[in-house]
Amino acid sequence: MTASSSQGSENLDPQKRSFLGIHYVKCGTYGRIYKNKDGSAYIGNCPRCMHPIKVRIGSEGTGHRFFKCFCP
Repeated sequence: MTASSSQGSENLDPQKRSFLGIHYVKCGTYGRIYKNKDGSAYIGNCPRCMHPIKVRIGSEGTGHRFFKCFCP
């Protein structure tokens, strides 16, 4: 059995994990945030200033995949 055929392997391969692209405007950088283990939110940090970010997942959300964050 290969890793690609096993169930749930998409969470192990970073290239196949669900993510949101975040442009951290004040720091002038870009990063990705990934779904948490229970699938209720996307979480991560600015790669430059380590400002935490959390984007909740809900039924009334958006289909957009890229966002801007204005870190303090």
